[in-house]
Amino acid sequence: MTSRRRRQGSDSVPSCEHPGSALAVRSALAVIVAASVVSAASAEGQHSNAVPLVTIHSGGNKMFFWPDRPIDYQIVVSDTEGRDTLAGTIDPHRVALAFDHVAKLPENFVPPFVDGDLLARLGPGKELIARSNCPICHTVEAGTRRIPTFKAIAERFKGVDAAADYLATRIVSGGSGSWITDGTALMPPHPEFTPEEGRAMALYILALENPEARKDWLPIRGTVTPTSDGSEAAKTQERYVLWASYTDQRLKGKERKTGYAVVAWRAAVLSVTDRAGADGVEEVSSPELGLALAGVRPRGFIQFTGIDLTDVRQLVFVVSDLASAWAGGRIELRIDDILSEPLGQTVFMPRSNQPSLAEVPISIPATPGRHDLFVYLRGLRGDKKGTIALTSIKFLW
Repeated sequence: MTSRRRRQGSDSVPSCEHPGSALAVRSALAVIVAASVVSAASAEGQHSNAVPLVTIHSGGNKMFFWPDRPIDYQIVVSDTEGRDTLAGTIDPHRVALAFDHVAKLPENFVPPFVDGDLLARLGPGKELIARSNCPICHTVEAGTRRIPTFKAIAERFKGVDAAADYLATRIVSGGSGSWITDGTALMPPHPEFTPEEGRAMALYILALENPEARKDWLPIRGTVTPTSDGSEAAKTQERYVLWASYTDQRLKGKERKTGYAVVAWRAAVLSVTDRAGADGVEEVSSPELGLALAGVRPRGFIQFTGIDLTDVRQLVFVVSDLASAWAGGRIELRIDDILSEPLGQTVFMPRSNQPSLAEVPISIPATPGRHDLFVYLRGLRGDKKGTIALTSIKFLW
């Protein structure tokens, strides 16, 4: 195996701070590796120029996603006037909330501005339509000539005086002939709705000409589910991002302020390039292996910082299995202190005569929260060649 080695000492990681954030990200690695939580408001207290404080509470691991594993969340918003969503004094419909899958999350990601007044007008009607039988026939954008989409209805009645009242009457009382004049397309009445509820539904439909209104905004409390293949996602910088923004209500003599929060989850795999530091190891690369770190001292280790182990029950170490290149040894996992007792450990001895990779599992007890990980690649014999060449770590639940 042809290889390239370079002595690897302790890596320094510059500190940085996300603009406009209450959270000072402690290292560049935290931006790349850890779930980022950003708020445009000060967490230390509100003042006359403060913006609304938006907080995302999510259950489970706040760094890694696993395909088809749901994530529970709740958004809490408070403003400078003492209102908040928990007390019911902020209309939850005013909070813009979305769960997006992005190929690459910009380091200084800021959610788009969303008109809270628009969302407040549309929220009740949207909820009423979702609970009705309207979606059986009507969709937002994809429909037929006989059954118009909500968007098509919005376009037809754009700028029409009293359109909301007309549509509200149609929703509650039913009718025919508006779209197909041969009498074969009949919309049934909905007497279960009051005229006020019909009007709320009509206002939502009429606003669907606006792309912001058509977006599938989420409620402030619920569940989202990532679906990407974790192995493929680990090869890229894709993230699942839950973001929320809130613009306070206009008060006389005061400028409107917007607060926001963002949480991002990455695939549950760390590459050795995600390390925060290392000692007693060498960088190794080859076409078969890719990039790896190999132990060259008896107590060589690799450090990862701020890793969320909540719900993680097993770590799988992906290593080279080429016996002619590596002597093997013991993998030890320690957390928070390099002198702590191993959280888990196992012995691995390469066995293959051909360049290949092996997966070495280490089970761990429940260890919630964020921790610094120290991965030791310890030799068992006096061989002068390297012990174990590590490429990545998978985190399983």
